[in-house]
Amino acid sequence: MADVSTAPDLVAFADPLAADLDARAILGGKGAGLVEMTQTLGLPVPPGFIITTAVSRRYLQSGWPDGLTASIAEQLDRLG
Repeated sequence: MADVSTAPDLVAFADPLAADLDARAILGGKGAGLVEMTQTLGLPVPPGFIITTAVSRRYLQSGWPDGLTASIAEQLDRLG
């Protein structure tokens, strides 16, 4: 299993994760569930994205991470 530090900061529901990453560890339980409903089960989930648990931990330790605002804006642009 890959180190969660190799995961992206944000993950769209429809974007596949690398096979060696643990979705629950990276996205949290709710995020992993949304990805599974979208990708595996094919349920009608509105488009969206998840801020990863690693980003949440960085925020709690030292405040708003550099570049997060730009990353969120990029994901929002993708959603239209």
